[in-house]
Amino acid sequence: MLVDDFVIQRGETGISKRVMHVRNAPSPAATSSLAIARSLADEARELFEFPEPAQRDSV
Repeated sequence: MLVDDFVIQRGETGISKRVMHVRNAPSPAATSSLAIARSLADEARELFEFPEPAQRDSV
């Protein structure tokens, strides 16, 4: 039984802190790929402290 649609993990030290692992990505994901991409981009922005984009288009 999957509790989460997908799990995002990041390393704790060294270069692994700059890697984001996405596990349990649903398949086929074509119907939800844009929503998944938006979620992953938001997570990466938070994890890696990227600046907020100037404008976000709705998906």
